[in-house]
Amino acid sequence: MKVMSEQLTNDLLIKLPSYSKKNIYWFNDLIDKQKTAIINAKRLQKHNKATNSKNPATNMHELIEYLINLKKF
Repeated sequence: MKVMSEQLTNDLLIKLPSYSKKNIYWFNDLIDKQKTAIINAKRLQKHNKATNSKNPATNMHELIEYLINLKKF
């Protein structure tokens, strides 16, 4: 049986084949997915609010959007 971290790494490699703990540049592989991730996070936030759901969400998209806006200045 695999430990959770191994399973997570395997799942991540399916979506992001270039991922490696040693690769410090994998962010470049994700940047094109950023807009979709923010849209999905907002959709989840809206759903959780509308249904009073306790599904886990980090609201990390709010920080990312804040940082994107700082970059514009």
